[in-house]
Amino acid sequence: MIRYFRSIIFWGILVLFVILFGLILPPLSLFFKNKQRFYFSVFSFFTKMLLILTWIPVKVLGRENLKDYDMQQGLIVAVNHSSLLDTFVLLAKLPFVFKFIAYGAGFRLPFIKVLYEGAGYVGAGLKGEKMVPHLVSLREVLKRKEKIAIYSRPSMKEGEVKFSEGAVWLSNEFQTPILPVAIKGASELLPMGKFLLGWGRVILSIGKPSYFSSPDALQKEVSRLYAEIS
Repeated sequence: MIRYFRSIIFWGILVLFVILFGLILPPLSLFFKNKQRFYFSVFSFFTKMLLILTWIPVKVLGRENLKDYDMQQGLIVAVNHSSLLDTFVLLAKLPFVFKFIAYGAGFRLPFIKVLYEGAGYVGAGLKGEKMVPHLVSLREVLKRKEKIAIYSRPSMKEGEVKFSEGAVWLSNEFQTPILPVAIKGASELLPMGKFLLGWGRVILSIGKPSYFSSPDALQKEVSRLYAEIS
């Protein structure tokens, strides 16, 4: 019974605030010079509250790996992906402003489209088994030395990590480091395609900003971070 109650709270709050934010954030953003930072701040605060209200504890490891990094520079955040919760965990816990490569279907949905565009997200479409981002938009983000999160291929198995060659290629082209990040526990609370919340905690492990020679090297590093989470 408690599980159903938590799930109703989670999805109810999420749907309510997507609609509410889709209506009020566009006019409010006119009062802010940096509109995308404003959207991110709202998203980050909301996801923190959502995790607290639905009893989803998140522990963060590796913050010290960012202490020597110049946050005025760009960054590609590479993350394993096996749960809808991954997005909320990243928004709530990563200590810097960033954007997402988001599935392009969201740009065709009312309210979500407004939020994606306001936050400056980059749309991506499916090509076979790969998510292919809008390359021009992604290049513009990296040219402006902004930060963007790229998920590995979605997987029902949480520890499975597979990136396309695009992240490494863009990292080298724009001399933008990749920040490997591993999320553990999210799929136990909310697996892909499910709606009922389970129990447990999520752990987010932040690696060191680095350059990688190949997708395999990046996958190994994210897998290593994941395996070291206890």
